[in-house]
Amino acid sequence: MIEFSKLLHDKKSLSFLSFLIGMGLVVLLFHKPYDSYQFLSIPVSDVERKIIRHGEKCYTYVAEDCLCPSVNKDGRRSN
Repeated sequence: MIEFSKLLHDKKSLSFLSFLIGMGLVVLLFHKPYDSYQFLSIPVSDVERKIIRHGEKCYTYVAEDCLCPSVNKDGRRSN
């Protein structure tokens, strides 16, 4: 087993440890968590199958089922 006192006096291992500590500090300081937002929306029955004109084009809205991402208690997504 390698003695830690020898590692602390070796120049190569000291620079490697400094690099690891520096990377850890960078991650801690500059990490930005992803936010998820909850908001109210229009009921689907109010917009589904209605024709909307925007300029020269007409659009029809159709609701589709999809899988929702799971959300933690603190509101962040977990994949």
